Amino acid sequence: MTKPDRFSTLEIPELPKRTPTPAGFTLEDLLRIREAPRIELLEDSEQVQLTIAYPSRKSTSTPILFIDVLTHFHREHLEHYALEKYTPLGDTGDDVWHVVTIDIPKGLTSMVGILNIPNTCLENGKLPGADREAYRRLRETAEPAWTSGEILSIGTKREGTLTNRTARFNPLYDAGNHEAAGYSVAESRPLLHQAQMEVAKGLTLNAWLYLPPDEKIADVLLVTDGEVYAEEVPLLNLYQPHDSAIVYFSPEEASLRGDFLGDIELIASSLKNYVLPWAKALAEQKGKVWPVDGSDYIIAGGSLGGYAAAGIVLIHPEIALNAIVQSAALWWPDRQYWLLESWQEHIEAPDGIHRAIFHEYGRYDIRLSQENVELANVLSQESGATSTSREYNGGHNYLSWRQGLIEGHNWILNSRHQG
Repeated sequence: MTKPDRFSTLEIPELPKRTPTPAGFTLEDLLRIREAPRIELLEDSEQVQLTIAYPSRKSTSTPILFIDVLTHFHREHLEHYALEKYTPLGDTGDDVWHVVTIDIPKGLTSMVGILNIPNTCLENGKLPGADREAYRRLRETAEPAWTSGEILSIGTKREGTLTNRTARFNPLYDAGNHEAAGYSVAESRPLLHQAQMEVAKGLTLNAWLYLPPDEKIADVLLVTDGEVYAEEVPLLNLYQPHDSAIVYFSPEEASLRGDFLGDIELIASSLKNYVLPWAKALAEQKGKVWPVDGSDYIIAGGSLGGYAAAGIVLIHPEIALNAIVQSAALWWPDRQYWLLESWQEHIEAPDGIHRAIFHEYGRYDIRLSQENVELANVLSQESGATSTSREYNGGHNYLSWRQGLIEGHNWILNSRHQG
């Protein structure tokens, strides 16, 4: 029988404050805001003002500002995020401009987009957010909130249908914090080597491989949820290491994600017997020198992928002695927290085991925050590990985790024990 959850859930953030849009915007002002959002610092405040402008020809719908980290909590109050018609501008032809100014937490990282909701839903109070499935379908129609910079195309594969809709979002990084060193988007990214492999009856993995320019590969980054980071929130858009190989892997069928990432032994056998032999053979075929020591391998993942990374680095250090553990779903599979307890029982590492672990969780990870705080406490006591834990200013999403993958990888390269 499943015991009650011993970790509490944090409070849901309040609806963000809206500010009346100034009447003095010119068409040129709106065009500039459409290209890149206006973010203004507020004096003595932990909030910044975000202004979005959006031209629409759809008289039957209202544009809604989608800020993934926040709107997720307020999906039953989508009207609060509605953009208003900007009437002071007068006639601008076919386009009707809509504008919203809203306060968001300073330093927030989130995907941002525009959702168009039929006016009839606003008028009769039957907003899509009240129905989880309707909200998911609405989210799949997202358009970019501004036109410049990186735009992420997130595909949605539906079970039993041929539908593969694509939502398009802007990444918002560290809002209003101009001191933060950002990552520029690469002008191009190299093609990934790809393969499919049946690793168990009924389970086929897709795998991708990035080979660096250098002949000698210094380390290998193993990335769970590989399809996301290879294609949808591409790691290589921001990060192309010169001497690190990156191996991405995930089930071909998205519905098998839980069955795969929730089974540490299945992951271990898949990596040992299929994924890594394929990557090594391909690298050597291309004239690369492939690393052999566990200290040269790093496994990474978020949510259930974080659970998998924490499990592999503890139970199978022969595969990877280093891990990037993000927003780990330690409750899996039945809120028994066996993996967390296993870490507590193995504070003293065996002789010769020197792990490096980068651990993080989001400020808006309200359901997983407390169990990850406990994991941070346990890792800080681990005798055979160099570790760091942090809270990032974001939520439970791949955009925040992509930043953590990059920063965590660099931290591990500077902190790991090399055998």
